[in-house]
Amino acid sequence: MERIHIVKKSVTKLDVDCVVNAANEGLWAGGGVCGAIFKEAGYNELTDACTKIGHCDTGNAVITPGFQLKAKYIIHAVGPQWHGGSHNKEHLLRKCYQTALLLARDNGCKSIGFPLISSGIYGYPKKEAWQVALRAVADSLDSFVDMEVYFAVLDDTMLAMGQEIYHAMFDYTGDSLLVSIDKEKLWQCIELLCKIRKIEWKTPPSKNGLNYFPFPIYPEGIWQVFNLMKPDRDYGKHMEQQPRNIVPSEMSVEQINTRLTLIQRSERFGDGNVAAEIENGNLKWDEMITASEKAASMGGSQIFLKVGEKMSVTDMLKGISIASGNDATVAMAERISGSEESFVKKMNDRAKELGLKNTNFINATGLTADNHYSSANDMVLIARELVKHEKILEFTGTYEDYLRKDTKSPFWLVNTNRLVRFYSGVDGLKTGFTDEAGYCLTSTAKRDNMRLITVVMNEPDISKRSADTSKMLDYGFNVYMVRNIIDDSSIIDKVKVELGKNTEAEIIANDKITVLSKKSEEKRNITYKANIDKIVAPVKKGDKVGTIDIIEDNKVIGTVEATVKEDIAKANIFAIFYRNLKNTFKGNLLLK
Repeated sequence: MERIHIVKKSVTKLDVDCVVNAANEGLWAGGGVCGAIFKEAGYNELTDACTKIGHCDTGNAVITPGFQLKAKYIIHAVGPQWHGGSHNKEHLLRKCYQTALLLARDNGCKSIGFPLISSGIYGYPKKEAWQVALRAVADSLDSFVDMEVYFAVLDDTMLAMGQEIYHAMFDYTGDSLLVSIDKEKLWQCIELLCKIRKIEWKTPPSKNGLNYFPFPIYPEGIWQVFNLMKPDRDYGKHMEQQPRNIVPSEMSVEQINTRLTLIQRSERFGDGNVAAEIENGNLKWDEMITASEKAASMGGSQIFLKVGEKMSVTDMLKGISIASGNDATVAMAERISGSEESFVKKMNDRAKELGLKNTNFINATGLTADNHYSSANDMVLIARELVKHEKILEFTGTYEDYLRKDTKSPFWLVNTNRLVRFYSGVDGLKTGFTDEAGYCLTSTAKRDNMRLITVVMNEPDISKRSADTSKMLDYGFNVYMVRNIIDDSSIIDKVKVELGKNTEAEIIANDKITVLSKKSEEKRNITYKANIDKIVAPVKKGDKVGTIDIIEDNKVIGTVEATVKEDIAKANIFAIFYRNLKNTFKGNLLLK
């Protein structure tokens, strides 16, 4: 993995945007790497900054300025103490690296330097510490654009061990597998990926006699190709002279060749309405969804589904909503509509129903494709429809969770929308990033009885995306307020029901009626008028029986549907006869 470097150097001397401190929970100065960082950064300044933060739990990380270091930032990651390796130590150590990378990315860093966390006085075995560190970083790097990672060690033994484990993880020279793979197809796919990712195609630059690519061909955990020199077309000859490193990651030759075919067919790597499918009974939360070849092959943000892996609808929705999992998105699309293509058709049909004028979907993931586009206004309309499904907000409003909790490899989810954690009231909705679209965010927040929706597009980085969204939300909550006109349980009118067991129906609005006003405005004189149709029993709760006009200054400013509050059954013939007889004496015979 060309973006991972192991060097013999003090972490304090690295020329990187941020360095990682092997910290303790109290964030006080310690020995080893921690002591060296405090000394080089400036003991008093760094101590004051850490004191203000106060505490950091094991497995998590916090960030401070770098002060006198070359690095702009110091990320303080608290690794686990070994104590025999119990209590999920590997998971906590892995989380340290992942959290540190997230903090680095969110603060605009393009390079980061790590010590080997927990391998000193915390007693984590050095070999195992290397394995966890390298795997955690490699698994995360596909989501971090242009991030360079350095591991800094001080002695030759640690350097040699790290390099040995690195090569064991990422280099593979098994001739039997290499000979069996369709290398013509493999090379065509590499050329295709260069085209898709807008990398000028040429023979990769040589380094130490080998050729290097500037990107992983596939996300780690599926398979990857590195250091591959353009081979002769006669693959049966001179195999030993062909530099290659292929990581199959437990995939068969047949599976690899199948995926190569899928790449060629799709020419794209790459978030319709799952909530509605659940609400209408077509899906159940506990239904197990099986990942197809296509779903498992998706690049970009993912939850690393394997072919044939089964995962519940609930967990799939977590993967989509929290982690932007493209693989989970395609798996759900295939379950609902049989194929992603059919699901995309439903998406476009629904877009027309919602009145979207500047949106066209080509895929379900939102990844770049010709003629795949939307607008800020259309995204607001989509968001307004989505927030009607409150269950979805439970997912989009979750900052962190886990998939595969009961397995040996639990997968940590962290919401790509950092405002969920840092802005009061934010509970969604969705981030997005492609090279063409930049950093995008459709966000929603609710305070008191007012919900706001914001959209930003083509932001230069995550920090600016979050900052601009926060400014818009601040403005909305500070300047505006929502006034209730009619509650959705308030009785608007009582209307006569013909042939009903009950002679009157209570009428309510099908939704609460509110108006948006500036806080500085005087109270508006708003009234309403019910326009109710003739009602004949039987009627059901929620049946639409007319409209309610919202009136201001003798003008209708809005209209909502009027509905029946409760079921009203049809009266039996004896009740109708008795009612008619009674009305006869009143001179008002009802002949129905």
